Formats: sequence, structure tokens, C-alpha cells
Amino acid sequence: MNPNYLKNIPQWYKDTKDYELILTDDIDSLLSCAILEHVKGWHIEQTMLFKASGSKDTILYDYLGVTENSTQKDEIGVDLALTRGKCFDNHVTRLNYQDKGNLESINPNIMDHVNRNNYWKKYAMSTVLLLWSIYDLPKENLSDELMMMLLTIDASYVGYYDEYFRQYTKHYLVDVLDLPEFYRCLSRHKKHEFMDIQKKYKLKEKIGAKKGYLETDIKIDAINKLLARNTKIKITLPTAHFSAHKTFIDVGMGITHCQPNSIEEIESDIFCYALTTKHFLNYSQEVNA
Repeated sequence: MNPNYLKNIPQWYKDTKDYELILTDDIDSLLSCAILEHVKGWHIEQTMLFKASGSKDTILYDYLGVTENSTQKDEIGVDLALTRGKCFDNHVTRLNYQDKGNLESINPNIMDHVNRNNYWKKYAMSTVLLLWSIYDLPKENLSDELMMMLLTIDASYVGYYDEYFRQYTKHYLVDVLDLPEFYRCLSRHKKHEFMDIQKKYKLKEKIGAKKGYLETDIKIDAINKLLARNTKIKITLPTAHFSAHKTFIDVGMGITHCQPNSIEEIESDIFCYALTTKHFLNYSQEVNA
């Protein structure tokens, strides 16, 4: 990562103490957790599953599960925009320029002061690429397929193929993350090739739970074979049993006509949140907090 950015992010990313990781429900979080396990020795002991029950006609609920062998250490949200506490994240969370957001969050959008007012200048790439940069993982002599797979996570490649957003893709990949090789990879390939990679590895599939055990259709074994050619990172879906720890109402609300200065002005007891468009906010509010 660009040293000027690296020195200004929360420095807990260098901690040698042990933390437990909160996994969410997709490949961005799962591979990010694998990176953190490889680099830092931190393990998944919690999982946050969004919209895990309900339907479009009922209230939607999110669930936070904890493994039976959880050591109850301090936690880190991974690809999870926590209201408070340590997290690696790629969402837009500041509601305006005055909103400081979560001061412990490591998030390119916070680094670059992106908020609701300049929403379209956002970092629109993955938490995986953020961690790849912060922890100085291999970036030279990588296969194009590995870089394409990494760029496909969270649709990180999409902005390159839009005349307006290409400038922000270049800014973040080259100027902030110091991953120029990944930007050059984009220039060598067509958009449909990334869509083929997405289908090949089933990168859009979600992680769910059945009777407390996690399951997914993501092609983990195939991704691990690709990773093994250039790295020692290995994805492992936790096999431990998860028990429900907290329940949240999954809320989506338009904020076109209101001007909140912080998430606390909207509701209390919000666990995590993100602006999913300039005028729409999603958040998880604890039930019976």
C-alpha cells in the first residue's frame, strides 16, 4: 500500500495479539479471513449471516453465530462495516463530511473521505484486494487467472469498463493499493472474461448455515488450487458448529430527504451498516438489545 495511506490507517492491523474473526456470507469475507489466518494466525470464531430468514413479504433477520470453541477474544469484522470496533471493510459508511464514522475501521472509503455527498468517488472493490495490499502479498509474476479471480470478487473489475469510473479504479488500484499489475491485467482482458471467471468459481454464491454448520456452493477447492500456484493462502470453510448468539432486524431505508450526521441519529443499537446507494441505507439493529 502507498506509505502515505498506510501510516494513516488504524495501526491495530500490525498487532501481534490474538483476535477472533467475524466471517460474513460471501467469498470476499471468506478469502479475506483466509489471508488474515495466513498472515496473522487469526481464526474465524463468529459468523454474520444476512437476511438468513424471512422473505420479501416479512421482516428480514440477520444472525450472528459463535462457534462452540470460541475463546471470546477481541473481535475483528471482516468485510463487515461495524458501527464500533475493529473491522476491515470496503463499504461507504460516512453519511457526510462531518461524520467521522468508525475510527477503528480500516476502509479505503474512510481513508479518502468518501461519504454520501461524493458517493460516486468510492472505492468499489473488494476487502480481499485491500488486505492483499496492506499485508504486501505477492503481486508480481502472478498468473492472469489468479489476478482475474481476485479482481472478480465483489465485481472489482466493473469500474474499469465504465468511462467515468475507470479513473477511480486506477486511483485505488495504482495510487492507493499499489497494485499496478492488477490494473494492467484489467487492460488485457474483456469484461466478459471476468464474468466467465465468476461463473467458473461460483464467486457470487453465498455462505449459509444448516443446523448450525456452514455450507456454500463456492468452488473452494478450485480456488485453492489457483491460490497454491503463487501463494500459501488456503481457504477453509469452518467445520465447527455455530450457535445463535445475537439476532438483528435487517433494515433498508431511503434517506433522500433526511440529513443525518451519523448513524446514531437514525437508530440506536445498530451493529453494522452501509450506504448501498447514495440515498439508501442498510443496517442491522439488534433485537431486544
